[in-house]
Amino acid sequence: MTHEEFGKTLNIALEYINMVASPEIIALLFSEIDLKKEGFITYVVYFSFLKYYFGSASIARIEQVKVTPTVVLTADQKFMLSLKDLSPWDRFVRILVDQLRTIFFLYDYNKNLLFEHD
Repeated sequence: MTHEEFGKTLNIALEYINMVASPEIIALLFSEIDLKKEGFITYVVYFSFLKYYFGSASIARIEQVKVTPTVVLTADQKFMLSLKDLSPWDRFVRILVDQLRTIFFLYDYNKNLLFEHD
């Protein structure tokens, strides 16, 4: 599947919830799942992406978050614990906000947590 095909199929899927992915979002998502940077992905990779982010494998969809306690919690275990008492919708929102925060920190050159433009 090429970048263009990925964008078309993603937007067809998003039509059902009245959303459209911008070309920038499509490019960002495609670049993240095109691990070999060859300009195309397999349908297996595409369906894994859909399953992981939107489907049955999404953290937002699981009924109960479980974390096996250890002496020192890893960053992943701390993140999973923060989702423990949230509804599936709230978990989905938390995941999106955390991803957006990560992106913001990448571009916060002053590291002052303020949105500034040149």
